[in-house]
Amino acid sequence: MKLIIGGVALAFCAGVAVQPAAAIVSELEPNNSILTAQDLEALFVLSPDPTIPEGTTIPHVSVAGTGDGTDDYYTFLVPTAGLKGIFDIDGTSVGDDLFLALALFDAQGNPVVLDSDDNTAIPDPGSNNPLDPFLTTVFPSVGQYYLIVTRGGPNIGKGILPGTSYRLNVSVEGHARTGEDLPADANAIPEPASAALAIMGLASLATALRRRR
Repeated sequence: MKLIIGGVALAFCAGVAVQPAAAIVSELEPNNSILTAQDLEALFVLSPDPTIPEGTTIPHVSVAGTGDGTDDYYTFLVPTAGLKGIFDIDGTSVGDDLFLALALFDAQGNPVVLDSDDNTAIPDPGSNNPLDPFLTTVFPSVGQYYLIVTRGGPNIGKGILPGTSYRLNVSVEGHARTGEDLPADANAIPEPASAALAIMGLASLATALRRRR
């Protein structure tokens, strides 16, 4: 990262450890029904997150969710029929009673796709749990959709166990970029050498400003 003051670029960029990631928003309760589904419309961005497929070309939003004994509902709009959607759960704990499932419905309540443990077939770099769901689909129509996060397997529809945490990634091809895009160095952390260079740069800038007075 460079800090520019008075036309002088300070050396924050040397030795930076780049750790790109999408902006993550918090789950908002209550969101346990279609009527109270959390609206994701204003949050779609592009960002080079290695855990999100095609993150620099398909707008997406990431949500940090937690279980409270109910299912979690999210909603978004699809601008055109025939576009691709990618839905992914990351970061859950390993355990048969803990793994989650995803279900996508259209505005009329018709099921579009259901997934509970597709990571066994498609490796997901954001998951340590092979049962974390990962699915792709082609939207059959334009309009509003609802994505439900629930428990998987025989416990589907019984609510997410309290204390369970997850990261939900929702990618919708062709969606407007309604949030604030993140650059590749959005989460860059200066290493010690960078910090030293930055201090030197600030000292030089202070000296230059004093000479101008």
